[in-house]
Amino acid sequence: MIGETTLLARDPLPPEGVVLREVTQLDDFRRIADLESAVWGAEWSWLAADLAGRDPSGVTVLVAEAGGDVVSAAWLVYKGELSSPGCGGEARRCRAGAAAASTARWSGAGRNSPRS
Repeated sequence: MIGETTLLARDPLPPEGVVLREVTQLDDFRRIADLESAVWGAEWSWLAADLAGRDPSGVTVLVAEAGGDVVSAAWLVYKGELSSPGCGGEARRCRAGAAAASTARWSGAGRNSPRS
């Protein structure tokens, strides 16, 4: 997404039951690695150590949680003097046994989204 930040910046308004938070602890990074592994069907356990080993001033890691589960995660990596960060990752997970439509229920469902 590219746009003027003054037009795009606002407080996030996630769907009811979803909590957004910034994370900095290894346990949270492990939960993100578990999410990535489940979503992509590959081994992503290395990601926890990667995120934990980064300079905290050079990365912002965010999760969305529903019912205590990490259902989405993303991280922004700040690139030195560049004016915009790079999005380091993003994934969403359906609840076990749910159809892909479940992800669509959460995707873009925030009160700030065009779908609301």
